[in-house]
Amino acid sequence: MQAFIEQYGYVFVLLGTLFGGETVLAMAGFVAHRGYLLLPWVVAAGFIGNFAENQIWFLLGRRYGNRVIERHPLWKARIDKMDGWLTRHRIWAVIGVRFLAGLRTPGAVAIGMSDIPAAGFVVLNMAGALLWSVLVAIAGYLFGTAVQALTGDIKELELLFVALIGVIGVAGWLYLQMRHRREEMIHPQD
Repeated sequence: MQAFIEQYGYVFVLLGTLFGGETVLAMAGFVAHRGYLLLPWVVAAGFIGNFAENQIWFLLGRRYGNRVIERHPLWKARIDKMDGWLTRHRIWAVIGVRFLAGLRTPGAVAIGMSDIPAAGFVVLNMAGALLWSVLVAIAGYLFGTAVQALTGDIKELELLFVALIGVIGVAGWLYLQMRHRREEMIHPQD
């Protein structure tokens, strides 16, 4: 497993964060604490993935915003909420959208549909992606530090803790999916 992580870990982090992977980045932070990956490279891979994800959704919102909403009608309320935030707190809304579960993707679409210049979005997206990747990777790293302080040598338990972080991430994703399905049942598509 160590050789696999060392060979493909950064690519996995990049791809995982490209598809909204706080869990992947937190696990990578933990793995960096264990010495299998280097924390600065984990942060860099997370930055690239998160930056690219938000950039893609921004561009899709800019080019196909109304079609995206038609395809995902439940996003309409989230996009409307984001529009209000963009009116009042433009900079913080762009930077912070990636921290809001259930709003990251529709929020990036809303930003793309707004009058924010593309160049301005790139700069704010970079700042947000950097902040997000640093905070999430360090949280995983600090989790490893805390576990080691509590248990001593965690060599035998490291796979268990990586699995635990994964289970927590999957549970959060499943919760959001169930909530989304419940919303669909309450507000079915026309």
